[in-house]
Amino acid sequence: MDLFKMNDNSKFFHSSIRNQIGFLVVLFFPTLLVAQGVADTEILIEKQKEIKLKPANKSFEKIKIIDEPSPEKLPLFYTPEEPYFQTAPFSTNLSPYLPGKDEQNPDEFLEEHQIYLKAGYGNYRTSLLEAYLQHKRNKQLHIGLNLKHLASKLGEVADEFSGASQNSVQAYGKYFFYNSRLDAKISYHRQVNRFFAYPLTFLENADLDSLKQVFNRIRLEIQHQSTDTESNLQYQWGLAVSTLKDQLEASEWQVNAHGKGDYLLSESLRLQAGFEVFLSQRQDSAKIRRNLIKVSPAFMYQKDRIFLRLGIGLAYDNDTLEAKNGQFYLYPQIKGSYQLNNQLSIFAGLEGDLQTRSLDYWAAQNPWIADNIALAHTNKQWEASGGVRVSPIPNLSVVLGVSYGTYQNAGFFINSLEDSARFDVIYEREKTRLLTLSGQASYTQPEKYDITLKTSIFAYDLSTLEEAWHRPTFEAQALAGFFPLPKLQIQANLLFQSGIKAKNLSTDNQSTLDAITDLSFKADYLFFNNFSAYLSVNNIFNKSYRRFLYYSNQRLNYLIGLTYAF
Repeated sequence: MDLFKMNDNSKFFHSSIRNQIGFLVVLFFPTLLVAQGVADTEILIEKQKEIKLKPANKSFEKIKIIDEPSPEKLPLFYTPEEPYFQTAPFSTNLSPYLPGKDEQNPDEFLEEHQIYLKAGYGNYRTSLLEAYLQHKRNKQLHIGLNLKHLASKLGEVADEFSGASQNSVQAYGKYFFYNSRLDAKISYHRQVNRFFAYPLTFLENADLDSLKQVFNRIRLEIQHQSTDTESNLQYQWGLAVSTLKDQLEASEWQVNAHGKGDYLLSESLRLQAGFEVFLSQRQDSAKIRRNLIKVSPAFMYQKDRIFLRLGIGLAYDNDTLEAKNGQFYLYPQIKGSYQLNNQLSIFAGLEGDLQTRSLDYWAAQNPWIADNIALAHTNKQWEASGGVRVSPIPNLSVVLGVSYGTYQNAGFFINSLEDSARFDVIYEREKTRLLTLSGQASYTQPEKYDITLKTSIFAYDLSTLEEAWHRPTFEAQALAGFFPLPKLQIQANLLFQSGIKAKNLSTDNQSTLDAITDLSFKADYLFFNNFSAYLSVNNIFNKSYRRFLYYSNQRLNYLIGLTYAF
């Protein structure tokens, strides 16, 4: 078998890509048609804005412990989804771990309460226990503790062999000085899965513990940032130390120091600078140390309808894939936008970066990785992007984006030659060219409903690998939140992925995984000010899809439970 074949470049614009582009046009074209001729409406464009469902009433609100300064309002830069960052880009719904999607931030408590408890039970013998405890709030100090247990005793294949569990504890604190703030957090997370992608005849005679994979993670984070919005100087720095140890005797520690500063030179001009230092040591069959340093100075200009950021990125690493002694990189970091009118703005950029890749990074995406996987940072040599944002009517926002760039050492999952139930990380050592088309539309009626649609198309052109193994070529998501009654909140989430290709190296067989369609639903009803019930149903279509070859997810699964705060 020759794994490193030269691709036919014509495959880069396959007919399926044209069909998916048509899907994008159909989805967003009606909105663009009405973009003109609409009464002037003031719109707010924010950098990296996160869209969240708004509460039906105060009963559902999650409090902020202390009001924090609003971030500076900057033009939006829409970055199309980066497929190297996560295997399930839109949601944890496609997580290989568990069906639960009820992740919460420890800062989010029911108002006027210091203790928040949550419990639930569902099919596959799934249990959920969660507790948030916070010290009585004051203007200077806030501390809290979060405990969580989520486990499915059974799974879709061979009962307990495909069960999984996650247990975590996290303590955190915030201290507010006169013009700055200090955050600290320490956490422990234990994750258990099993390698169950074997014939049933083998599993019937296997020992549960012999196929167990356990990840133990400990992480300490400290961050300090300015809070005086009147000052010409804004800054933020932080330090994170983490460790990972698994059942296969692999371990890794990481130290990440980072910081950024922003100094106002004039009303329209700012000087910005950032740095990141990444030190790690991975120990498996051998001990390997990896260092990465990045610096990014820039000037930012903003006046009237124009925004421009001009900078460079400098990076140094001694990565392990090619046993280098060390190498320097230089990247462009240019962004710009122009607001043509109240309904329409355009943006563009040219950027590069050296993207950190670690054992913890790959294990977080795929818990069934093999031992001794290769590690290499991904070199995003350059990426050009552009797009438009349209707000044709009040409460409707549409963003369309396109990007094209080249990467070196892009990583993909492929079934291991030694054991097809485990996954290696294989790298495109030469260039990976990636074209991405993305769109997002959001419509909101405050205290009634929120609807968001997202879609992305990925077209890969690889130099030596045959396919972008286990990476989707098309993704779409629809999110909706409704508030039909004052005490009832309903949320729905529809996910779709297709074009995922896999290869078994031991048999040399290639396959295209079935398209993934996952519809989730959740309802919360507040009986009293501090007592509520919820029902969460996932994979309503009852499909046994596979995000990774040979690993089937749970079919329709549910959690029903109660929450109580005091």
